[in-house]
Amino acid sequence: MGGIHVDEPAGLLAGIIRQPFVLFYHFFAVALYAIWIRLSQANPLYLPFVFLSSFGVFWKACVVIFPYIFSELRS
Repeated sequence: MGGIHVDEPAGLLAGIIRQPFVLFYHFFAVALYAIWIRLSQANPLYLPFVFLSSFGVFWKACVVIFPYIFSELRS
């Protein structure tokens, strides 16, 4: 996609950008993009299963990132 979709994650990896909410934004952008791809390519017959698994993807993203964000906010 280019632009900030490359510059900001590269800046995070290089240690140039030190804002945790940039990581939060890009982390959920990738998770929501994965959900969008799953929904757009799903067979209509399997949509209930895809919605359930998409919720699982979002839940796992929350479980992974929120402890990090909370620890960053405390310090």
